[in-house]
Amino acid sequence: MPLSQHVIGNEQELNRKTLNVDMDNRALHELYLWPFADAIQADVASLMCSYNKFKGKSACESDELLNGIVKQGLEFQGYIVRISDEPLDNLS
Repeated sequence: MPLSQHVIGNEQELNRKTLNVDMDNRALHELYLWPFADAIQADVASLMCSYNKFKGKSACESDELLNGIVKQGLEFQGYIVRISDEPLDNLS
């Protein structure tokens, strides 16, 4: 099954686990989302969230990103996988 990775803003390796990506709506839709929209249109089965934070929250835990933008905005019907070594923000 095809997998598209890393949603979204995974643009560098240095400090990728601590980088906070806070882009405006225009940049998000015009620069970053279209490759994932194309993958979804091509019936990709799953998406993998990225290491970085998205607007201050782990990309793997961002309701705005995963449910609002990916699931509702892009109408993605597949499943989203997390990076296995990515810690959860809400656990101690």
